[in-house]
Amino acid sequence: MIWVQLDKPRLLRYSWGTIADIEAKAGMSLRELVTSGGDRPTLSAMRILLWGGLKWNNKGLTVEGVGELLDTHIQDGGRIDVVGEQIIKALRLVKNEGGSPGKAVKKHGRKNKRKKR
Repeated sequence: MIWVQLDKPRLLRYSWGTIADIEAKAGMSLRELVTSGGDRPTLSAMRILLWGGLKWNNKGLTVEGVGELLDTHIQDGGRIDVVGEQIIKALRLVKNEGGSPGKAVKKHGRKNKRKKR
């Protein structure tokens, strides 16, 4: 899971199921979405990718609602390229961690604090 700054800090969480939802919504593969703008996603692809990563914490979130979050972020001086970078980082965690969001969190230091004996 990766934090992304929008209207407030939000946690991106992807799984293989989420990726399937993203592909179904977009009508194309994840690879096509991520490279839709050449070396980075187009804005429309970014909205769908962001929707997929945020919907775990807001079941009623729509792609249009994500567009509004991005609009607010940009109006407040945020950079869209930074949001794109965070999306790519979060998607890589799914690939590298075998699709288990919990494993990614544990490996990177949260929830894995063992008591010293």
